Amino acid sequence: MAYRQQRTIHRKWDPDTCVYPEKGINMQTVYERASRRRDKPMAFQGFADESHGSPDYPHISIYWIEHWGNNPVYGDDSFNRIKGTEAICRAEAARLGFDVVVLRAGLHNKRNQHDEYGTIRTKNDPRSGRQVNDTVDADWHLTVLMGYDTENLVIHGHIYVAWDSKVSCGIRVVKDATERKHVRPGEEPGPSAYWSLC
Repeated sequence: MAYRQQRTIHRKWDPDTCVYPEKGINMQTVYERASRRRDKPMAFQGFADESHGSPDYPHISIYWIEHWGNNPVYGDDSFNRIKGTEAICRAEAARLGFDVVVLRAGLHNKRNQHDEYGTIRTKNDPRSGRQVNDTVDADWHLTVLMGYDTENLVIHGHIYVAWDSKVSCGIRVVKDATERKHVRPGEEPGPSAYWSLC
């Protein structure tokens, strides 16, 4: 198994401390990193709010790194589920006091493995011969970056969700620890987890 070079150590961030990160990265850097990980340039469309609109928290901008509407996880009612995903992200950003959300990855149930420095572990994929991230099973979640504006994204993390047929979009934020099944050692089994970007 190959490992990437050591980079920034991402420290766990707890919003209850009321100590908010001041320094972050800009959206251009996020797109460049995402593009580099896939060994292909991503279509970069400027920084227009790509969300599907919301009457709740209209001041919060949503940006998608990838078009997850084509992902089978979103199912036949993908537009409704995308709007639900954005509503969850807007509510979380409002709770935390941020104005920008970048959806790094839509609904998924895998997570990257990290070494003791916080660097993502990689391995050789024998089918393609390429280096891929080493992943394990995880609870269903959204991977997001949040910040004050597109020039200052200061945290990244996971918002954990549960499938719920009683909710119009089919997903909601987990309510308590009993809805989390894949909790890492030392991790709080809460509805979200965040780390600083710098």
